[in-house]
Amino acid sequence: MVHMLGAEGADEVSTATVKVHDGVATVLCAAVETGQGFTTLARQIVQETLGIDEVHVAPVDTDQPPAGPGCRGRHTWVSGGAVERAAKMVRTQLLQPLAHKFGMSTELLQITDGKITSYDGVLSTTVTEALDGKELWATAQCRPHPTEPLNEAGQGDAFVGMAFCAIRAVVDVDIEIGSVRVVELAVAQDVGRVLNPTQLAARIEAGVTQGVGIALTENLRTPRGLIRHPDLTGYALPTALDAPDIRIVRLVEERDVVAPFGAKAVSAVPVVTSPAAIASAVRAATGRPVNRLPIRPQAAVVTDRP
Repeated sequence: MVHMLGAEGADEVSTATVKVHDGVATVLCAAVETGQGFTTLARQIVQETLGIDEVHVAPVDTDQPPAGPGCRGRHTWVSGGAVERAAKMVRTQLLQPLAHKFGMSTELLQITDGKITSYDGVLSTTVTEALDGKELWATAQCRPHPTEPLNEAGQGDAFVGMAFCAIRAVVDVDIEIGSVRVVELAVAQDVGRVLNPTQLAARIEAGVTQGVGIALTENLRTPRGLIRHPDLTGYALPTALDAPDIRIVRLVEERDVVAPFGAKAVSAVPVVTSPAAIASAVRAATGRPVNRLPIRPQAAVVTDRP
């Protein structure tokens, strides 16, 4: 299954500032950390770009320009892109005096493991020495290319990127009472580039688990756009006990040319793929047409057995 990343005409934009002082980098961005791992990613981006180990992400406040909603992995792309661009601008500020001194462009210099070296080995110094008490900062925006709403035929340039995912579901179905238990979900997914293996695996597993809830237990009732559930007491969200064995069998790194370091948002993709895989497995086990979610017991009962 392919999952589109985009906003169907909405203006996707985020702003970030990167400051460096006394060898410490600080990231200012209004992207709210809701567990998606943005603060970890922002630190990694600055560390990779500037070669500075100590990176802090400042608390969000209303003085910062808006960064947009934290829709699953959106901040990885849009806010991460703003952090990367600001960090690259600071990198240029850091390298320009050295490049000028040695009569070369900043593109001929690289930062690796806190060291600055030239392509020919003539220049070799540390980031700390190059900073020498300087205070550097830059602010940048990330705004993916404009999109448009889909037309009546479902066509149009509505998305800024795509990610692919394949999931195989193994289910146990009691065909007499219609109960369904998900035994295993095996995932192969296009992630662009793996930036943080542990965090990425956690996001995929969380997305798959949410998909299990969509497939079997969750039933959000919204007549005329109003949510009928008064609270989460009677809304059956899956817990860790409901999560099946989740195996990530393959990660495909098909980098996106406009995303930070080629990474793609990952958590939303298995959310929409796993319910379809579970429904297909139940259909294969029972021979019944499973055409709506959540899958109710009556949809999995087989009455015409031989």
